[in-house]
Amino acid sequence: MTTTDGLNALVRALRDMAKTGSDGFEGFVRNVLRHALGRHIRLLKSGPQHGGDMLADSRTALPEMVIECKRYTRKLSFDELRTKLEEALRERPNMELWVVATTVDINARDVERLRDIAGDKYVSVECLDWDDSAGAIPSLAALCAR
Repeated sequence: MTTTDGLNALVRALRDMAKTGSDGFEGFVRNVLRHALGRHIRLLKSGPQHGGDMLADSRTALPEMVIECKRYTRKLSFDELRTKLEEALRERPNMELWVVATTVDINARDVERLRDIAGDKYVSVECLDWDDSAGAIPSLAALCAR
């Protein structure tokens, strides 16, 4: 199996998961982030989530982190991401880091625009997305490998 075959199999498996819940994409992202960061991360209940599907429990000297998950096969619109970020900025005043994990690519210009919006509130933005450019290792795949 080639690297490309493995990446294609992984993204298919991720996209075939349920979107929400402990056994779905959200739960999977929570588990890999817990493992990679060594932090307790809680899924939020369905309903109004204020710009995030999960929260990392805050500890001294660690950033207040909100994570939004998007299990998609289609392109994610900038407006959809901006709306989620703005909701998190408005509803979570202690947030220091907003992370979006998605099974599609977020283009560099959209990431830059999100960071500009968040930067005005002293919040960092990180994207764990699926760049399927030839030769690229998607950041979400790298996290899974971790």
